[in-house]
This record gives sequence, structure tokens and C-alpha cells, in this order.
Amino acid sequence: MSPSTVARLRDAMRQADDITHLLAELVAIDTPTGDRGGLDAALEVVGRELAGRGFAIQHDSGDDGLPVLIADRGVGQPFGLVGHLDTVFGPGEAARRPFAVEGDRATGPGVADMKGGIVTILRCIDFLDLLGSPPALRIIINGDEERGSAGSRRVLVERLRSARAALVFEPGRPGGEFVSSRRGTVRFRIRVAGIAAHSGVAPRDGANAVHDLAGRIVRVAALAEDLPGCDVNVNLIAGGVGINTVPDHAEAEVDVRTSSLADDDRIRRSVEQIAEEPGVPRTTCSIEWLASRRPLERHPRQDALIALFTEAGADLGFPVSFIGTGGGSDGNLLGAEGITVIDGCGPVGDGYHRVDEFVRVSTILERAAICAAALQRAAERSPHA
Repeated sequence: MSPSTVARLRDAMRQADDITHLLAELVAIDTPTGDRGGLDAALEVVGRELAGRGFAIQHDSGDDGLPVLIADRGVGQPFGLVGHLDTVFGPGEAARRPFAVEGDRATGPGVADMKGGIVTILRCIDFLDLLGSPPALRIIINGDEERGSAGSRRVLVERLRSARAALVFEPGRPGGEFVSSRRGTVRFRIRVAGIAAHSGVAPRDGANAVHDLAGRIVRVAALAEDLPGCDVNVNLIAGGVGINTVPDHAEAEVDVRTSSLADDDRIRRSVEQIAEEPGVPRTTCSIEWLASRRPLERHPRQDALIALFTEAGADLGFPVSFIGTGGGSDGNLLGAEGITVIDGCGPVGDGYHRVDEFVRVSTILERAAICAAALQRAAERSPHA
């Protein structure tokens, strides 16, 4: 960027309207995943802001019926800007812990993850407009990301498959890093059906589902020993009906974190094999795959855009670095489809998913300016950034 462009951006950051008003408006709306009323109300606020910036607004629904907002502006192959409005907090949380600001620190449910990210998207658009000749943009905001975007992933992938790249506005890491890779999540329920019997009168008439499940759990947990990049945790177990009855059913829910697409595939094949292996006679085992995300692997196609982010940060005086992280996001879904992804573009805070969640308000403008400058460079330098 030329010195005059840098000066314009930095001046715009100093003169930006008080961004806490919009952030407060969003945080005040309870938006737990599945709450259609709250999500609709918050999406109405975002739609209002985007329409005021010249975007054409569309409303779609995911396969679960939850709303997805799509907003387009400009002609040509767009850059995607992706966010979500659902939070992990239940109804009434906004009243129990209302939005508050003390110095540069704002608090409230979802203030960083990711209502602060939504405000960052809007300020990124404002900075692109300031720079002049902004590229085509497609904004997608969904309402089920905290449950793995099981319903909205079809809309996300279909609408962004042709994008030049997708920026995901999950919070930046606590150290200020952007995100270039994320671990994947494989979740499944392993079920065993047995035969009930009185454990004192006729125990051998039964087939103990709990015994069978226990053996399979040991083998599932041992998968982590062969795949050092994976973590396997059996987190929920249920089974049986009483202390004096041979259990005719048992199940466990398992969470696996993977670092590569190859490990993700190996885990799935291994789990299926464990389910097919013989166990307690006359029991049967089945696997139910739950909402999962494939890993977002660092890929050479990201390199050019990462370099532009680094340059933009250097010009603006905000050092930029990238890191891999554990938690999943919609970036996982998009990256698995071959879409170039830069994640962690939202503001910096900490305590995500906790009652002590906070965001550093100044980083909303910093991240918005970096993203805008990087996108402007990408649009100028290559039609296929």
C-alpha cells in the first residue's frame, strides 16, 4: 500500500463510529443454536447493516430449518466473508450478563465468538469502500455453527464453492494470530444390542451389551496410540436398566480430534472395523456418525493470501502471524471442499464459550483493516487470488 493509503486507513480507524453500539445490540439478543426467534432477530440487524452498505440480501434455510443469510455485492468472482450468530449460551443469558465495556475490554455472551466477528465483517466492508473499487463480496452468516453446521453446511459449500477465497471471522487466537489450519472432529455413537435376562435366575439366557461395549471402548481408545496426531475421548456412556438385569443395550459417544485428512479417513475405517469384530455372543454392534468436521489442513494454495495478510499488517503497523489450532469452525467445512480459507479473522479476546469471555474492542478495527487491505491487494494483483 502507498503511504497515503495507509494514512487514510489509519485515519479512518481513529475516526470510526463507536463500534460498541452495534456490538451491544447484537450481544443483547439471545441466540442459542436452535432458537429461531433469536436468530431471526439478530439476522435482521445484520441484514439492515448490510443492506445499508449496498448488499442484496437473501434468506435461505439449512437442512435443519435454521436461517442462513446470504448477501452479495459487486460483479465477478467474489471473496467470501463467513460468520455465525449462534452462541453456546442459553435463553436469558444476555439479561443475566449484559454487555459491558471497561476500557478496551467488552464482555457479554458471544461478545467474541462471534458477534465481535460479525462487527469486524461490517467494518472490513467499510474499509474496503474507503480504499476504492472494492472486489465482489459474498457474506454468509449461519445460525448452527456451534453444533457443527450440520444443517447449513450444504448452503455454505454451494454458495462459496466458486469463491476466490473465504475469510472466516472466528476470533483470532489469544496471542493475536490468524488461523491457517484446524484440527478435525470425528464424533460417533457406538451402540450395542444384547439380550435381557434375570442376572440371578437365568444370566446365561442373556447377552450382556455392557460387557461387549466395554471391550470395544478399549479398542477405540487405543486408536490414539497408532495415530499420534489424534486424540480419542470416550465422553458419554449409558446402558442397562437395573442392577439385577443383564443389559440388553449400551452405547457410548466418542469425540476424536484429527490433524490430517489421512488420519481422519483412517479413524473412520478403524471404527467401522471395530464395530464389525466379534464380541460377546449374540450381541450386535452398530455405529452412528454424528456431526463432524474434516481437518482444515495448511495448503500451498493459502500461501499467496497469507503473504498478502502479512504485508498488510506490516504496512499498518500490526504484525501478522498464523497458527494452527484445535477447535473446529466453518473453515474446516470449506477447506475440505478445496476452498482457500483464512480463519481466525475476527477480533482478539479470550474465554470463548465461558462466562468470562471478553473481546479487546480495538482489535475489531485492527483486524478489519488488515483483512480489507489484504483483500484489496489480492483483487489488484490477481483475478484468481
